[in-house]
Amino acid sequence: MKVLVNIFALAVLGFPALTLAAPPKCDGELPSPGNGNGTSSEAKFVIDAAKSQLGSSIEGAATDKTGNFYTANFGNDTDKNTIAMLNVDGTLSLAYKDNNNETWFNSIRTMKSGTADGDFVMFAGDVTGHRVVKIEGLASGNPTASDFCKDSKMLQPNDMALSSDGNLYLSGMNYTETSEVGNGDLWWCKADGKAAPLDKLHRANGIEVSSDNKYLYLSEAVNVGGAVTENRIMRYEIDAETGVKLENKAAKKTVFVDFKKLDQTEATDIDGMRCDKDGNLFVTRNGLGAITVFSPDGSLKSNITVPGMKSVKNLEFSGADGKVLHIVGNCDKAEGEDEATPAKGCIATWTHEAEGLEWSQL
Repeated sequence: MKVLVNIFALAVLGFPALTLAAPPKCDGELPSPGNGNGTSSEAKFVIDAAKSQLGSSIEGAATDKTGNFYTANFGNDTDKNTIAMLNVDGTLSLAYKDNNNETWFNSIRTMKSGTADGDFVMFAGDVTGHRVVKIEGLASGNPTASDFCKDSKMLQPNDMALSSDGNLYLSGMNYTETSEVGNGDLWWCKADGKAAPLDKLHRANGIEVSSDNKYLYLSEAVNVGGAVTENRIMRYEIDAETGVKLENKAAKKTVFVDFKKLDQTEATDIDGMRCDKDGNLFVTRNGLGAITVFSPDGSLKSNITVPGMKSVKNLEFSGADGKVLHIVGNCDKAEGEDEATPAKGCIATWTHEAEGLEWSQL
C-alpha cells in the first residue's frame, strides 16, 4: 500500500526517528494575552517518562462521558495499532488493539450512541489505511471495529474533527521541504460513512468544529527550502449539503489566526486543536511546549505551558467533570540521554473552568 507520508512528515507528526533534517528552531516567545481575562499557567504531568507505557508515536486524544481519557500508541513504538485508556483513577491500560498490524492510529474522536447512559462510539483515524475505523462496545469492555469511512486518495488522515450530528472532517499532509497546494487536504466523512474531498492546502494538521457547529477550524503551514515560514488557522463555514460553504465552486475560507502577525512564532507548527463548550479554541504548539487559547472571535485569551514536554501534540478535555484538559506528547529527554533512544509518550493535565466540547456532547 502506498503511503503519502515521507520522512519529513514523520518528524512533524512525532513519528519514530527516520528524519534526515533537524527540526526548525522556535525562536518566538509566547505573547501576552490581549485582554484581562486570561493568564499564563502550567500543566502538570500525570504520566511522565518514568511511569510511561506509551510510545513516541503517541497521538490523538478523546474522552468518554465517565471521564476516561484515550490516546494512541500504548506499548512500544511499534504498537501503532493500539489505543490506551487513562482511567479517572490514573490507571493506564490497553483499550483497543486493531487486528491489522499495519494500522497506524493518529487521531481519535468519540460521540454518544445507544440509549444507555455512557454508551459511545469511537472513531480512530488510520494513517496508513487511509480510513476511519469505527469502534463500538468500549464501554462494555467488548470492542468491535469496522471501517466507517475510507478512500485511498486521502493523504492520511492525520487529525479529525467531529460535529454533533456525526459528520467527520479529516486533515492530511504530505511533508515536503517546499510546500505546494495539495501537500495538505481536507476531507469530509458524512454521517453515513461516505467520503468526499473538500479542499487542498499547504500542510494541514490540527482541526476542530466550533461549539455551535457553524465553523470548521483547520491549521495550515508552509515550508520553503526546509524552513517553516508560515503557520495559521483557517476558518470555514460548515454547510450541511456541501460540507463547507463554497465560492466559485471552491471551499470558502478566511484566516482566523496568523501566527506570523500574532507573535512571530510562525516556525512553530500547530498540531491538535480542541474547543471547550463555550467555543474557546485550544491550540497546541509542537516545539514550543505550549497551548495557546483563543476566544471565538480570534482574540488571544491565555497561554498554557507544559514544562518538560516541548513536543505537545494533541489534547482533549476529560475527567469526571469534563474540565480537565489532557495534553499528550513526547517527554523531553533527560540530560545526557542517547539521542537515538525514542522519546517516551507522556500525558499532562490542566484544569479549566468550563467543560470540553466533546465531553459536553457525550
